[in-house]
Amino acid sequence: EASGITEDGDVAPEVQVEAATTFSGGQEAKQARDWMRREGVKILGACLLGEDLAEAILRADEAKADAQADRARREAEQHAAEKARQSTGDVQQRIAEEQRER
Repeated sequence: EASGITEDGDVAPEVQVEAATTFSGGQEAKQARDWMRREGVKILGACLLGEDLAEAILRADEAKADAQADRARREAEQHAAEKARQSTGDVQQRIAEEQRER
């Protein structure tokens, strides 16, 4: 759980890690839980700084926009290629008819 995330925050938000108290994952799991509570929350909080998070969201949005533009460009190219194939087929048919008439 994270709280205190702001768009321009210079202070990392507060992050809390919860784990089941009846957890029977053994000693390694308990050590991992304790590490997350001590160190992991700091790392997660740093990743949620408003400015860094906003930049990451904008980069992801730009990448998505580029993908949409690429898709539209590919569709236009496929349409143009189909028109060219059809035109070529029409020309070939006309040439074949002219050859038959001779």
